[in-house]
Amino acid sequence: MSPFPSQFIVDAFTDQLFAGNPAAVCLQPLSDEPAGAFFCPAAGLPSLALCRIIRAAIRHERTTAMRNAIFFDLDGTLTDSGPGIMNSALPALEHFGIPVANRDQLRVFVGPPLRQTFARFGVPEAGIEEAIRIFRARYIPIGKFENTPYPGIADLLARLQAEGFSLYVATSKPQVTAIEVLEHFQLAHHFTLICGADPAVGRETKADVIAHLLAQIGDPGRAVMVGDTDYDVLGAKDHGIPTIGVTWGYGEAAAMQAAGAVALADTPEALHTYLQAFTARRFPLYLPRKEPTLWQAMRPSFACVLGKSTACCWTRPSRKGGPRRRSTR
Repeated sequence: MSPFPSQFIVDAFTDQLFAGNPAAVCLQPLSDEPAGAFFCPAAGLPSLALCRIIRAAIRHERTTAMRNAIFFDLDGTLTDSGPGIMNSALPALEHFGIPVANRDQLRVFVGPPLRQTFARFGVPEAGIEEAIRIFRARYIPIGKFENTPYPGIADLLARLQAEGFSLYVATSKPQVTAIEVLEHFQLAHHFTLICGADPAVGRETKADVIAHLLAQIGDPGRAVMVGDTDYDVLGAKDHGIPTIGVTWGYGEAAAMQAAGAVALADTPEALHTYLQAFTARRFPLYLPRKEPTLWQAMRPSFACVLGKSTACCWTRPSRKGGPRRRSTR
């Protein structure tokens, strides 16, 4: 009897683990095999090495089953806040005599901190605070409500919450304003915590906001960022958090991919599919829009369970037939 795990066993175990049902894979102790060896009735083959991996993976899945956190951007991801932001940015630019030939040029104001974007448009450093003051003079009473949730977002949040995800907001918008907007659209109750910028304490960038969020909640378990710009991708990357980009907002898909987005979702339904893959550890790291094979998807899960101490791992059989062993030492 071969001591090597067959691809049949690998796929059988993987399907059950990814289905969130590790207990469905029945492992029976073998009295005539080394301690720790088990028998898989579905496959008919024992494997000491594979079963050690599977047992570790099952323990890991059980202890982290309810620790999947999603950090959502707000502007351009949950709500279409562009009209109010652009309408408020225009008078600030006009105040400094900066012409705007095309309204679409103002789309870049949606997402990044105002300080960065006004500087990009040529507002002198000494005048940036004045530009922000003019912007907020219109935005706070009027502009923040020239805004609407994207179709399907409310249903998506309710669905994710029901499925056990922990939902958070990490936005560069001032925190007080973010809370007001989400409460206005009756979305705030979906989130465990809403974190935003606070320039008074030096919290302005996306990375700053995520750092503040992590400081509030501690270890989030397995976390992913969802945003519509490369600014979101880079801010999350500073904390080792992958990002799923959404294409319905104000960023550029190519820029998000270049920044390292692990996937791009064109609709809330597609986003839900990616988030389910994220939960099941089938996530296509660095392969946007491409579904990995079962084994490619399974290897990162086992790597996170066993760490670098793993002496060897198993790949798919070679084209010549038979299992193939690859050392990871």
